[in-house]
Amino acid sequence: MPVEAKQQHKQDTKEILKLLSIEDSQVMQSLIKTSLEVYGYDLSFAEDSRQGIKMIQDHSYDVILLDLAMPGQEGIQCIETIRQLPDKNKSALTIIALTGNADFYTRKELKAMGFDELVEKPADFSELDKTIRKLLEKKTSKGKAQHS
Repeated sequence: MPVEAKQQHKQDTKEILKLLSIEDSQVMQSLIKTSLEVYGYDLSFAEDSRQGIKMIQDHSYDVILLDLAMPGQEGIQCIETIRQLPDKNKSALTIIALTGNADFYTRKELKAMGFDELVEKPADFSELDKTIRKLLEKKTSKGKAQHS
């Protein structure tokens, strides 16, 4: 995306979306940061599941990017913990699996585990941006329909 288009996209974004990436790789964190900042996201990073869950409990986020393969507690165990949080807003967060190991699970299996979507590494960040916005729009539409 040309610089002018990126700047225009940033200006067109009415609200700044808060995104937490739970990713152990410093290289991936840096790539996510430089690639998604241009879309106007307010980005935070956790290096492991334990730190990510603490950040989710202490702060508000719109979307979580969750690496499936991390040392200690992997993404699958992490999402189980998130989905069981007592705060309903936090347990219902939009969570996208971001992985280089997509061969291990199908999209259907990941959705059954509680993920909203799967994005394979290396990620196309313009597509990731579209996926995030589509998922949030769908969630917002559902919420409005339930309150009608």
